[in-house]
Amino acid sequence: MDNDEFSYDIALSFAGENRPYVEQVAAALKGRDVRVFYDDYERAILWGKDLYAHLSDVYRTRARYTAIFISKHYAAKVWTNHERQIAQARALVENEEYILPVRFDDTELPGLPSTVAYVNANSTPPLVLAEIIEEKLRLSGRGGIAANQPEQRGVNNTQWRALAVGLSEQYVEARLGIPPVRRKVRSEGFIEAAYSYPQYYVQVIYDDARQLAFYAITVTDPSLRLDLPVIGGVLGEKTFVEYPGGRELHRCPYFGRHRP
Repeated sequence: MDNDEFSYDIALSFAGENRPYVEQVAAALKGRDVRVFYDDYERAILWGKDLYAHLSDVYRTRARYTAIFISKHYAAKVWTNHERQIAQARALVENEEYILPVRFDDTELPGLPSTVAYVNANSTPPLVLAEIIEEKLRLSGRGGIAANQPEQRGVNNTQWRALAVGLSEQYVEARLGIPPVRRKVRSEGFIEAAYSYPQYYVQVIYDDARQLAFYAITVTDPSLRLDLPVIGGVLGEKTFVEYPGGRELHRCPYFGRHRP
């Protein structure tokens, strides 16, 4: 099936108990212009429809991939098992992978071989999972993402959008490289790293466990408009006080009078 025939680049199948994590994945994907099927984004469309028939259509024919978020809650619910069965029926006729498993635990699902590679949700922050999904689409030449898109270190949006609180120092350096500036800050154990690029610079703070505790991006080129899926905005289009809770954030010494 050609990509133009798909309504969605990826559909998300999950149990309600795992919604807080999946919601962040969906928001990050939407911010990357990935066409994602996430139920909260479809309220008006779903209203009044026969959900059994409509969801069957989504998971059988309308999505390029389906990400199944596996947990004990997922295995116990009627609707998630219906979605799984429809996705597996689609997978049987595909010549390449269609189901992308994401695991919260070791729950076994009928018909899903244990040898299928998966992503561990417990060690993968939602924003990082969104990046992995975007890369999957890019490699397959789907979702409007060119397979030969250049990866310019520190300039391509994929680089800085991989940042998320809780990531290890090792992971961040694998994405951004060894920082030209690194120093201890405030109390013993906290480390600041800084990266400088032609259009912006990034400040990163690691805690004593060498995990990312804080990061900030400052634009030096007024024409640069980086999208920020977490707050649903674009860097430079608003001041902090215009965002929810922004008045408190505006007083934070890290930000001063910088725009978001």
